[in-house]
Amino acid sequence: MQAPSGSRPYLFQTPHGYVLRCACCGRFEVAFGRLVLQLSPERFQALCERVRSVPLEAWEAGSLCALSLTGRLETVDVRYACTHAELRALRELLEGAQAKMEREHLLQQALRARN
Repeated sequence: MQAPSGSRPYLFQTPHGYVLRCACCGRFEVAFGRLVLQLSPERFQALCERVRSVPLEAWEAGSLCALSLTGRLETVDVRYACTHAELRALRELLEGAQAKMEREHLLQQALRARN
């Protein structure tokens, strides 16, 4: 999954991090602050669902959320303690990547329909 920094296949980027997808194997790399995760497509989707499922409106001011990055299916549970603002930024990053993937999917469908 290594690529020269100038040719990395960024899927989505914010000031807080990036999501890239490997053109060869389809794996994802999520960089957020000092955190870097390399995930299979299934694990990427699971992470997106976990982040989306945290109820932001029920969050107590000044508290941290221990967000599982690996999920229950893994033998090791890796958690990330984040603030409300960090979780919002991570959600924005992941939702942006998912929106771009959906747009690519719709474009491919439209191109196939034309042919």
